[in-house]
Amino acid sequence: MGKTAKGRKGVSQGRIEELVKNVDPNFMANNRASGLSSGEGLIYRVRNEVSRKNKEGEKELVDEGVDDKRLLVSESEFASTLTVMRREGNTLKDVIRNGWDDEILGTMTRNNSMKSTGSHISIIGHITESELKKHLTEERLGGGIANRFLFMMVHRSKMLPHGGDPDPVNPKTKKRLMEALQFGKEAGEIKLSEEPEEDHGGISANDLWCDVYGGLTEGETGLLGSVINRGEVHVRRIATIYAVLDKSKTVKVDHLLAGLAVWQYAEDSSRIIFGKLTGDPVADAIEEELRLMDEEGLSKTEISSIFGRNYPAKRINAALGSLMEQKKITMKKEKGEGPGAPKTRFYHAQV
Repeated sequence: MGKTAKGRKGVSQGRIEELVKNVDPNFMANNRASGLSSGEGLIYRVRNEVSRKNKEGEKELVDEGVDDKRLLVSESEFASTLTVMRREGNTLKDVIRNGWDDEILGTMTRNNSMKSTGSHISIIGHITESELKKHLTEERLGGGIANRFLFMMVHRSKMLPHGGDPDPVNPKTKKRLMEALQFGKEAGEIKLSEEPEEDHGGISANDLWCDVYGGLTEGETGLLGSVINRGEVHVRRIATIYAVLDKSKTVKVDHLLAGLAVWQYAEDSSRIIFGKLTGDPVADAIEEELRLMDEEGLSKTEISSIFGRNYPAKRINAALGSLMEQKKITMKKEKGEGPGAPKTRFYHAQV
């Protein structure tokens, strides 16, 4: 997440891609994609071989499938991807969720069924803060997909009128990454180390994991919860990547600390973006308007007017109830002029 043209999202990714291109040119040439539009299209890029029996009963190859099922998807306009996922009948969200959960990917269409096993899909999306808030809400995508992603706020760290180092590929870094890549292909399962480490007060990575696990699994409510409620899985995966980069057969304390640091940055970014949002666009609009009205507050009729009276009273009442339950707003009954029941006005809780 960063400002258009100022966050340097694409520039920073390009630097890393240049390094990877030198380390694994075949991957960069054959295992990258963009233009996410459907679950079927994503499965096609990592599909299994398909064969069938012909009229003579002999096995016949219909589709040779894909041998290398690693896939890196880069979306420079991730808002478009989120828009696609909201469309009725689109399966992209479900396929991404299943891919993250390491399940078999498949379609059940009668004439063109596909399956993918053993795939490894990574997705990098670039988006602005305003676009993300617009497209990612609890009722649309929050509960189903958001917590499979890491949300990172980015901005350029320095002014570089000439674009910085034109050749970021350091020979030593290239050699170390090539060795780590080869190690990762042969490492097998990488568990948490149970060996005490003197540099860290005699604790092991497993001890540290037991200490931090509870905090990572506590969870949050609202849209923020939908975004960060899989922290423990993200940390464990990131720590494993650091272990592989160090060519270590176990996750050690330093790897776990690095994973926690990356996650902390992602969680802090998410709190800045989503921390005050409920994930319900109606409730969020009401809360923002009440914050602006300060001590004046709003009646239910005035709140309805915010939406041009296009929402039924039931929908607005539900949003008000949710805000009251979360103690984001307060309600007061005030005696109005003339006959009639007391009028109810709502105020932001910070007033």
